[in-house]
Amino acid sequence: MTDWLEANAAKSSPVLGMDLRKEPCTVFDLSVGSRFLGADPRNSETERLTNNIFERMQTEGVKVGVGRYNEPRLIYTTDSYATGQSPTDERRTIHLGVDLFVPPGSPVCAPLDGTVLLAVNNDTGKDYGPLIILRHETGSGVSFFTLYGHLSEDSLRKVRGGDAVKQGEKFARIGAPPANGDWPPHLHFQLILDLLELDRDFPGVALPSQRPIWLSLSPDPNLLLQIPSDRFPPSEPSREETLNARSAHTGPNLSLSYDTPLKLVRGWMQYLYDDTAQAYLDAFNNVPHVGHSHPRVVRAIQEQAALLNTNTRYLHDNLTRYAERLCAKLPEELSVCYFVNSASEANELALRLARAHSNREDALVLEGAYHGHTTTLVDASPYKFNGPGGAGEKPWVHTAPLPDDYRGAYKRNDPDAGRQYAGE
Repeated sequence: MTDWLEANAAKSSPVLGMDLRKEPCTVFDLSVGSRFLGADPRNSETERLTNNIFERMQTEGVKVGVGRYNEPRLIYTTDSYATGQSPTDERRTIHLGVDLFVPPGSPVCAPLDGTVLLAVNNDTGKDYGPLIILRHETGSGVSFFTLYGHLSEDSLRKVRGGDAVKQGEKFARIGAPPANGDWPPHLHFQLILDLLELDRDFPGVALPSQRPIWLSLSPDPNLLLQIPSDRFPPSEPSREETLNARSAHTGPNLSLSYDTPLKLVRGWMQYLYDDTAQAYLDAFNNVPHVGHSHPRVVRAIQEQAALLNTNTRYLHDNLTRYAERLCAKLPEELSVCYFVNSASEANELALRLARAHSNREDALVLEGAYHGHTTTLVDASPYKFNGPGGAGEKPWVHTAPLPDDYRGAYKRNDPDAGRQYAGE
């Protein structure tokens, strides 16, 4: 079927009445990793999105904006896109059509001769809104379908099921929010090879776990639209391509978590999002103490980076202000701060200070402890020196058992624990 579409695309008529092979357009990044969408990519508030999209189009002097096919998005936030109540349950995120952003009222034309299969209003919020599906014949008895979502309500009064639509005929118009499903004015254009008897409920957005199946049923609409490929940015590497590139260009000491590594592209609040826009509750990272992309923290970093980025070799009042505020929260004897850039550097400095004060080298550590990745700290970390590739305990290191009053040598409710301890 795709071969037939490719062979006949040049004979098709423009869907918007303007030839997108020649008409300049702006391709928007609406993906999970989009910078265009701002800090919170889940924010699909219609007025904000509409203003951002059409202001960008006006700035670039184009009549058409394009939203990409097979793009994972976070903007589908209503319950109809979810498989469960938890934010980490799988959601439908993979866009199966091409979005064509144009002003409301713009005409929609049939790319090929067809018959109206249905003209209905899916009026649930963030659904298709007014929707028309056309059936097309290839001439060899094979049918396929084109789907047109987010139309105007009066489009449904112009046609009805069974009506013939000629190639190039203006059979519908672009709708406006909220009647168009409450989206920015645009046409959702989708190719469908088999409707599976779903008709008006055929999805325009798919679950990532079912992505290959739905993409095979809904091939790239650009087969008919024929927007030049150089208008689109390069595709992001797949998870496998990223893994292979990492293996080729980074040392094996940088370990990966999980048997199937996650490719994370965005953080927001307490969640991380992978390249298919699925959410993960972040209870593991040891870096973001106030959540991801906290607006106040991001703003402070931006403001400081725009003013000054240097080091502590020079005087600046912010260093002493921070030290004073920090010490005010600590006991009186902790009144001096050392500023370092990592936990490893902090532990190295702590060990140096202890050795300088005591004039001794030995260190007492707990079994299973991990202190950092410098040479000295690896030698002081049983997690490392007793682990794979470890060289064992150095003479200056003394490992104490990890306190465990449930499973340890001196666990609670053991009547002999006291006598054992007294005899040590």
